[in-house]
Amino acid sequence: MKGLMLTLISAGFLCLIPGALWLRDRNLSEDDAAAAVRPLARIPLHQFEESGSSAVIFTIPNDAQWKRIRSAWGEPAYLVAAVEQPEGHRMILCLDQLGMRVEATRQSGPVELRTAKGCCPYGFFAACPDSGLEFRATPGNDITLHAASTAHSLPKGELIVICNWNDLKDKIVGIMLAEDLWRISKFATPAGLILMLSGVSLLVRRRVQRRR
Repeated sequence: MKGLMLTLISAGFLCLIPGALWLRDRNLSEDDAAAAVRPLARIPLHQFEESGSSAVIFTIPNDAQWKRIRSAWGEPAYLVAAVEQPEGHRMILCLDQLGMRVEATRQSGPVELRTAKGCCPYGFFAACPDSGLEFRATPGNDITLHAASTAHSLPKGELIVICNWNDLKDKIVGIMLAEDLWRISKFATPAGLILMLSGVSLLVRRRVQRRR
């Protein structure tokens, strides 16, 4: 009887572990991760073939979801990049080879654009050492992106603005693991509670019988 009680309580405790780990790591959801990597602005490259230049106005997100994302991941840099076939292999093209010049402004004046050094963001491949132009901005800022190209023919793709997060792969993997823990804990936690209550019930019954 004692061995059965200990087995039930131990098994119940083990079933509670996935739920406890999920509570510890449940900072963001998969929907949050999708929002964090979604382009903030897009300009189809064919527009430059038609008019030679184009512009787009976008806002640096600052709603409740983005405040939650920044609280967990920190403040990102913002990357301006020309992407060939963004829904396919997501190749980042060289801006100078496209004859492209980019400027950004906000209400207070010009936005400083710097060459993005190092490897391209997770999920992209780069055709050149520099993956695009990078800038910093305050949440809630309205940014106007001006771009012009002297090229007569451009590949199919887009000029996009995306968040350039540090260690993005690790962040996404962490969210996926947390989601898996949640799916497991939905079944394991009730089972664990039942097992532990069964073990405790046997313990109480045994003590009552001893007193008689």
